[in-house]
Amino acid sequence: VCEPGYSPRFDASEKTYRYLVLPGDQRAPLLHGRVWFLGPKRRHSAGRRAASGIHAWLDLDAMREAAAHCLGTHDFRAFRAADDSRLVTVRHMFSITLEEGACADPRVLAIHVRGNAFMKNMVRILSGTLVDVGRGRIPASKIPSLLGPQGERKDTGMTAPAHGLTLMGMRLGRRLTPGA
Repeated sequence: VCEPGYSPRFDASEKTYRYLVLPGDQRAPLLHGRVWFLGPKRRHSAGRRAASGIHAWLDLDAMREAAAHCLGTHDFRAFRAADDSRLVTVRHMFSITLEEGACADPRVLAIHVRGNAFMKNMVRILSGTLVDVGRGRIPASKIPSLLGPQGERKDTGMTAPAHGLTLMGMRLGRRLTPGA
């Protein structure tokens, strides 16, 4: 039994999202509509053609370095949609991990993000930024400058398409004020 007006959105103490990316020359028909396909035009800009699989397309070490900068409590205002007008933009990221071979497909990369709360499009913008880091378009060392009141949306990566995002789970037990 829940009290009137109860909303799990405002009672979540943490949420876990997964974002799927498929870099390569060929699409995966069985994953259509569930992954962000990075086709031939989205190959890593630094010429990683000698590498194979995901590593030919994305620098996972740079992506992991960028993700590590986001761990802990930071102001993520640069990682929210332009029409998100929340006043409180500080969030805590418990973990951001990269999993190669997700969905039993060695070509698929999963970005797992676990935090206490998220703003509109935050995980999609974070995923797009990590992919841009992996493609050599944004240096991993730039991420700390995006975390804080000085961070601006225009300096982060693209908003990754919605179809790669899945809410994997949430833990209830905290009551937030609406709009936080």
